[in-house]
Amino acid sequence: MGTYLLVVLLIAGGIVWLGRRMEESYRRAVLQAQHLEESGDREKALALYRSLLDTELEGRIRRTSRIVFLTDRVQELLAHTGRREEERRVLERSLQACMTVTRGDAWARWQRRLVELDESPVTFRPTEPSDAPSRPAKQPPR
Repeated sequence: MGTYLLVVLLIAGGIVWLGRRMEESYRRAVLQAQHLEESGDREKALALYRSLLDTELEGRIRRTSRIVFLTDRVQELLAHTGRREEERRVLERSLQACMTVTRGDAWARWQRRLVELDESPVTFRPTEPSDAPSRPAKQPPR
């Protein structure tokens, strides 16, 4: 039993260590991209930011599809057993988890930009003063 517990603790510690390493790697990459952007090397900054974004979106899509799959199974079983209140809680929680969460007016800004892209082939121009990169760079999200 003691050996089993030791193995479990070692595995758990390894998982925590790996998570911390991945988070630190992300933070370093964001800081490097910010430095590249500030030093005028926008193409390299864009490539680095794009790589980070693609990685984050891929993980989010995978997690969201798992949430959808599991919610469908749980919801169906709860519906068959007549546990309506629990079914409601599961559906509400899953909806909340799968909603797009953005800061400030990012969602509206992105929607406006998509409309602009559909209407005319112009290069990006901030549509509001709040969109301009005049404020200092924010810390990467945790």
